[in-house]
Amino acid sequence: MKIRKIISVALVFITALFLWGCQQNKQTADHSSDTKLPELKIGVKTLRPFFYMDENGDWDGIDEEIAVEACRRAGYSPNFIMINWDDKDQALEDGTVDCLWTAFIKNGKEDFYLWTDTYLQSNIRVITIDKDCDKDLSALNGKEGIAVQADSKEEELLLENPEVSKVYSCKTFEMAETAFVKNYTRALCGQELVLQQTIDAYSGLYNFIDGSLMAADLGVAFRNGDDSEQWKQINVALNDMKDDGTISEIFEKYSLDTADTKEVSVNAQNE
Repeated sequence: MKIRKIISVALVFITALFLWGCQQNKQTADHSSDTKLPELKIGVKTLRPFFYMDENGDWDGIDEEIAVEACRRAGYSPNFIMINWDDKDQALEDGTVDCLWTAFIKNGKEDFYLWTDTYLQSNIRVITIDKDCDKDLSALNGKEGIAVQADSKEEELLLENPEVSKVYSCKTFEMAETAFVKNYTRALCGQELVLQQTIDAYSGLYNFIDGSLMAADLGVAFRNGDDSEQWKQINVALNDMKDDGTISEIFEKYSLDTADTKEVSVNAQNE
């Protein structure tokens, strides 16, 4: 009886080891299957609420969630690479990244890149420190001017606008925002959801000026002449996500009642 008991315990132990080993093999196989996915190197910059690091040091934001889901559907493993946005074209050319994806405005740059279809539309607007002003651009004339990121669509719109007399162009949006909150400028120009972050951070200090300067199209930019399947597969995934409402669901998690940014359905391809 004693020997039987020992044998039974041994058999249970051996069986447990076998099952554990099978489970480990399954987990290894599953992990290995994930790592076999081709990598998509995505060039990004920090721009809340589109791409940013959360409190755990992980990427988060509207574009981050859209990119992760698009890559999953297209069969890619996303690798987000922070780049100097001024060097974005070089990063594309030398293969540092496969595409550019942070609330990137297509308008006026249609021929510079191989673009996906528009997946979101974002209003370009202005906020001001003058809470009681007439809420139009002409009310800012003769004052400290408008801060904006240099070489951006926002800067281009301001420089072309006859109602705007002073434009202060800064290297990054963060620098433009700093100039504004330090009262070096009277207003700040940018994408509406981005500006809403500034308004929320300094509650009661700033207001939007009435109206939108432009409804800008956002897309993912690949290198012109890129003959890989990456552009096509990501483009198909994004259009599927628009059609089934996934992009709307992701956007609604970050959108605010005061923001007019919205999902759009655009089918024209830009090659």
